Amino acid sequence: MILNPRDPVRILRILTICILSLMTCWGLAQVFILIKPYWGDEWRLIYNIKFKSPDELWGALEYTQQFPRVYLQIMKALMSWLGYSYISLRLPSLCIGIIIMLCSYRVMNKIFTPDSVTRFFFVFLIVSSVTFLDYYVQVKQYTMEILLSVVAVWQMSEIIDIGFGRSPGKWMYLVLCISFFAAPFFSYTYPIAVAPVFIVGVLQLFIFSKGDISTKQKLLLTVRQWVPLLLCAMGILVFYVIDVSKLMVDPEMHGYWNYRMITGGSGFFFVAGKLWDLFAQRGSGLIFEIIIGIIGTCAFFYGVIGWLRMRWKPVLESIDLLRLYSIFVVVLTICLFFAAKIPIEPKFNVYTAPSIAILIIWLMDAMLAQTRFRKWAVIIIAVVYLQLVGNFLVTSINQFTGPEYAKRIRIYEATEKAIKEAQRSKLPIMVTAGVAFPDAIANYVPNMAPIPAASVLKCFPAYDNAQNLPVYTLDDMSDIKGDMKNLPSSVLFVMAGDGLTYQIVKRAD
Repeated sequence: MILNPRDPVRILRILTICILSLMTCWGLAQVFILIKPYWGDEWRLIYNIKFKSPDELWGALEYTQQFPRVYLQIMKALMSWLGYSYISLRLPSLCIGIIIMLCSYRVMNKIFTPDSVTRFFFVFLIVSSVTFLDYYVQVKQYTMEILLSVVAVWQMSEIIDIGFGRSPGKWMYLVLCISFFAAPFFSYTYPIAVAPVFIVGVLQLFIFSKGDISTKQKLLLTVRQWVPLLLCAMGILVFYVIDVSKLMVDPEMHGYWNYRMITGGSGFFFVAGKLWDLFAQRGSGLIFEIIIGIIGTCAFFYGVIGWLRMRWKPVLESIDLLRLYSIFVVVLTICLFFAAKIPIEPKFNVYTAPSIAILIIWLMDAMLAQTRFRKWAVIIIAVVYLQLVGNFLVTSINQFTGPEYAKRIRIYEATEKAIKEAQRSKLPIMVTAGVAFPDAIANYVPNMAPIPAASVLKCFPAYDNAQNLPVYTLDDMSDIKGDMKNLPSSVLFVMAGDGLTYQIVKRAD
């Protein structure tokens, strides 16, 4: 196959497919080959999944963890069925990550024209962000947050199409209704991402033209458009009652979030820095964050000005309303930040990624359409594409190189081996905080409950819940026999270690 250099769309399509395929293979390698040890926050969540019953998971979680409970129940069932193995703990996030890539590509093809050279930004800005790369196969909920933000864009596009008389087929409409009702149960940030869908729906109902159709047809379209939205409202209400309402009265949760929120004493630089992060955090690495931060900020203001210049006249292009939706997502996030309802940090605002991508594409397309800006637009597009591709490669390499990673994998392998030997010999285990390297358990986030070394060790896949082998926390390795005096008198031998090395120690006479 010979590629024509004058056909950039085809080149970028092939490049995108190759990168997504490479990312899929890399994710599969991390799941099916033991090369990615767990870290502090994962241990905290794994402990809840592994040692709490399904009924207990509906209550407060240990170690300041919060997780959509329906999603958590599904993960519990899957991981329990697979014996809490390394693969079972990594598999859910990988599957969701792959679905993100497929959905992003499909939504991109739906909302942008085939000849658009900038449309691939939509996919790349999502899958090359620091949040996606960091949590690609981690035992956390952030991949689901990303997926549902993409789903919200698809839902918005379908609602817009229905309002313009381009209704989907019966089965697709059923899928749309189900997705609107079910999505809230899997994400705490989805309600923020979907709220502007209601706003745009109301504007389309009263302001934007549905075309030259009869009153009966308009009424039918309105009903078809608002049934999914009403189902969504019902889903959010039920989700609030069974999940969010309990979260809101959790004192540990409030303590954990307080220091992240804006306050009356927050200075100018704190506020400006956070607003900058809202756009820059789509990138990963200093240079990439600066580039995306500048482009994203300019794209947002360009979008706001562009819509104000339209003077709210009736429009018939779906992409125009998708741009308006994207502006509302960003504005809503900023308003919630100033109202001290949410913080601005990469993983907590990841739902804005698709909207910011749409606004950046709008700006790049506008620059390409202007002769005097076209050269600069081409340069910017080329640089950003190279940064996006390079970001994935460099970030992936950095995660699995260096002395820190080498020590972490040694701890994981040594501890797994020690657990198996202790269970085979029925020996209690004593372990220091080093088992959780490089996360210093004593130095946790303010107001975040620490997780003891003993609990960390129990989270290892090798630890068998059914055997329930006793595990004790050890301050250090200097006086193991002295520390054993605090154990039950029936304990004559223990497997003691600091994560890297383990030894069988006999109780002092």
